Amino acid sequence: MMIAPISYNRCPKPNYNFSNEVSFGKKPSAVDLYKPGDETFNSKNLLQSLLDADYLDARNFLQLAADDFDPNYQDDDGMSLIGAMYHPNRRLGPMREKQFLKYRDEILLRIFDHPKFEPNKCYTDYNGNGRYYIDDAVEFDDIFLATLLYKTGMGVYDEYFDNFETLGRKTKNSNVKYVVSQLPLFIQGATAKNTEEKPASSTLYENEKVKQFRATLPESIPESLDDVGGMLEAKKAIDQFIIKPWSPEIRRELRDNFVQLPNGFLMYGPPGCGKTYLAKVVAKQTGFPMYEIDLSNVGTSAAYQTAKTIRNIFSALEEQYSKNNKPSILFLDEIDSIAASRAGSQTDWKRDDVNALITQLNNASEKGVIVIGATNFLDNVDSAVLRPGRFDKKIKIELPTQEERKDIIQKLTARKKIAVDLYEAADELAALTDGKSPSELNAAVNLACLKAICAKKSYVHREDFISAIRELEYEARKQRVILGFAEKK
Repeated sequence: MMIAPISYNRCPKPNYNFSNEVSFGKKPSAVDLYKPGDETFNSKNLLQSLLDADYLDARNFLQLAADDFDPNYQDDDGMSLIGAMYHPNRRLGPMREKQFLKYRDEILLRIFDHPKFEPNKCYTDYNGNGRYYIDDAVEFDDIFLATLLYKTGMGVYDEYFDNFETLGRKTKNSNVKYVVSQLPLFIQGATAKNTEEKPASSTLYENEKVKQFRATLPESIPESLDDVGGMLEAKKAIDQFIIKPWSPEIRRELRDNFVQLPNGFLMYGPPGCGKTYLAKVVAKQTGFPMYEIDLSNVGTSAAYQTAKTIRNIFSALEEQYSKNNKPSILFLDEIDSIAASRAGSQTDWKRDDVNALITQLNNASEKGVIVIGATNFLDNVDSAVLRPGRFDKKIKIELPTQEERKDIIQKLTARKKIAVDLYEAADELAALTDGKSPSELNAAVNLACLKAICAKKSYVHREDFISAIRELEYEARKQRVILGFAEKK
């Protein structure tokens, strides 16, 4: 994604006429107080203008002062010029807000463009660190500030997150999200650059035993449950049992009141309905690392080896939590393959696998492990695994209803270039896809886009989607015939 170029040519000292501009009437103004060559005096008065949210006065002063101010100036409280620029005073009324929007770009450019400007020396603001620069950029969809921070290599200090994905979710502006993701990050005084050095997330300790299970979160995964179509009951349960309890504020309150965190979240239902997809959305929204384990592949023919692997995974994640103070999401797929009912003719070592999983599930959340399980066959799972304290919440993920299919199609096409006829046909397409799972709907949308692009169309049309559905249905029927023929043989 290209970032719009921003000019960084030095601003020459102009000879402007300010007579047609009216300030808030503060006497004397910073312009009146301007002293050529007195850098400290001019910086102090410029800072005061910004703190007073008098952006016209600050703009006029900067035009007069040119280079006669210190762009890295901070007062005794550690307030910098950029921090003052985004001080809460800017929200004191519509007139100040209007001035801010009118003169923001020019003021910022003159500060950033100053020959003595040093980003690492002036990233403090009214809360004593630079996190609020980027908070303001995303809260106010300020692509200009975000781009300036990026262009100058200016990082921010953040005490809660090791990446900018979580902060970026505050804005609906995709350009701001992208620029934010490219910013360097200050962690305990050390800067992680985006090019030569490792990214900030890799500075966290990661146990070698679980590195192979680290899940990748592609761009196609939404950054919030709000962007997921359908599955209203599942999204509500996830928000109640995972998202909110694990937020820093509620987590502290639960701890202070001696309330246990919810432990274990199990999703069950037919394949293709979005169980894995939801787990990855949770990882993106919370910013916690996710480890994805298909338990059907963990099992080995070596007696007791599977139980050992399970214990190693949980102990490794617990060690990470003790060192990073950051929880991990452990997604256990096909949990029925390991935790099958112990009733019947299971061998001792198969029972030991179930016992090992049960032991590790007990109060895993208190050890920093958020366990999310998934299975297509809930009836096959041992009842002891399902009890509260191991999986506190169990939610069925079913095939979507017609209304949910409409919502899913709209969410899947939200970032695509779709024609009006496809947008208006959402109800028709939802009815046409009766019995289709979310994964099948996603495949249809992707195929429709592929067809449109290959046909050199500017937009994806209704007929492209219908053609994609028919093609996928034909392939599914053909596959069923082949499998049926193979079974007869």
